[in-house]
Amino acid sequence: SRELSDKLKRLSRDATLFTTLLTITNILLSQYSNQSDIIVGTPVANREHENLFNQIGFYINTLALRNRVDKNQTFAENLLDVKESSLNAFEHQSYPFDKLIEELKLERDLSQHPIFNIMIILQNNRRSELDFAGSKAEDIEIDSQVSKFDMTFNYIEIGGCIELFINYNRGLFKKSTIERIVLNLEKLIDSIELDRKLNELNIISSSEERLLESFNATDKSYSKDKSIIEIFEEQVKENPNNIAVVYRDKKITYEQFNKKVNSVANYLIENFDIKPNDIIPIVVDRTEWMSVAMFAVLKADGAYLPIDSSYLPQSRIDFMLKDSNAKLILTDNSNFDSV
Repeated sequence: SRELSDKLKRLSRDATLFTTLLTITNILLSQYSNQSDIIVGTPVANREHENLFNQIGFYINTLALRNRVDKNQTFAENLLDVKESSLNAFEHQSYPFDKLIEELKLERDLSQHPIFNIMIILQNNRRSELDFAGSKAEDIEIDSQVSKFDMTFNYIEIGGCIELFINYNRGLFKKSTIERIVLNLEKLIDSIELDRKLNELNIISSSEERLLESFNATDKSYSKDKSIIEIFEEQVKENPNNIAVVYRDKKITYEQFNKKVNSVANYLIENFDIKPNDIIPIVVDRTEWMSVAMFAVLKADGAYLPIDSSYLPQSRIDFMLKDSNAKLILTDNSNFDSV
């Protein structure tokens, strides 16, 4: 909106508009990832010498901009840090990007960029008409169907307003997710004040706040001196024929469900030396058997770790399994290949 665009320009009083947008995008990414060390890429004209200014040619280079998001800083303080680090980066914009990757001795993976996965661009150069001895050139918008990065934030300053186009990898994000990111970004800009600390900034939109309120309205009185398994067993005794689990056209009573749970739990107890709170990953399709597996692990004194076999990349699943120090994995045949 014009209002948010004007606010961005006011925030850029002591920095360039690009630096302000970079700072805000870093804060957004930090909020999503819960990480403070943020690296994004940006293209640079790489025309440092005056004799290159009016030459026709593709001199563009790519810079990796690394910044820290310290939540105890004010926005003005973080903006100043980003300004300083960006100026240092632009001083070295002629350093070949391929040479940088070579010097860092990074492992190359064709499925992802070696240094960053998110690109940020600001296009605010005034466009002039090109006239070649009677021939005119004009801009043609190309609807790209390819995303070179996980996400590209392309900010464009047009007629006093700032427009944002996000190019994204549809294998990683849904359109609804990107639309939500835009709403969160607008909310973030709206909440920024120069003297406000980063940990006080808000990215949650009004609709998401209402959703959080309804989802978190879970207050319910229950016995604090009993475990969930003990409470469940009471339900089995009091209402054995009531429906406990519904999956598609299947309906399972408390008594039937408890028998299935006991069968799996006894198998775990008899065949594995499970200590209290041992982590047992569960890689099961979302059927009634997922609920059975979760309750069975609890009855065996373990702690369950649900893992969706569709998690990407595969290294994410590998890390979760390794980090859990699991003695065994509960899975079914359909998911066996994924683990």
